[in-house]
Amino acid sequence: MRSSHPISPEVRFWKFVDKNGPIYIPFGTNCWIWTGFTHKGYGRITIPPHSNIRTHRFSWELFNGPIPKGLEVCHHCDNPSCIRPEHLFLATHKENMQDCLRKQRVSSFTHPEKISRGENHWSKTHPEKVKKGEEVHSAKLTKNQVIEIRTLYSTGEYSQQQLANMFHVTRTPVEFIVQGKTWKSLL
Repeated sequence: MRSSHPISPEVRFWKFVDKNGPIYIPFGTNCWIWTGFTHKGYGRITIPPHSNIRTHRFSWELFNGPIPKGLEVCHHCDNPSCIRPEHLFLATHKENMQDCLRKQRVSSFTHPEKISRGENHWSKTHPEKVKKGEEVHSAKLTKNQVIEIRTLYSTGEYSQQQLANMFHVTRTPVEFIVQGKTWKSLL
């Protein structure tokens, strides 16, 4: 049975705040950490009439009033779950992105020129970390099955579709195996 006195948004909000977070050294004060639901590190809370609001924005409005149109609530402390008002500041999107660059918190999404490609890609600089064969989480076949598919196909007695049916996969993985496009480590 529902209570005739619904809990206010502020009371609900404070139930999920831990004021003993890490200390933000430049200010010498603890982050206030949102312990409720988060998405991509940012706290989220449903507050009528808003359908869903980030908690650092709610905190800003609670302590400072409405957020002016065109401005974003940013973190001095770079802790997305922090809602401490002293750790928050307003900025335009451009200023927020400049802050990200200055603090070296740049993602490839916001700065595609920073994406490592070619010989600088992580798979080339750390080939030992590249998963192969059965290590790949989506692998449908084992090393022994791949060897058997290549051996049977080389006899000319089986088509790619027959081998796919035999090993309970679609034809495409068999095609890629016999063409040497996948499971290259077994060539």
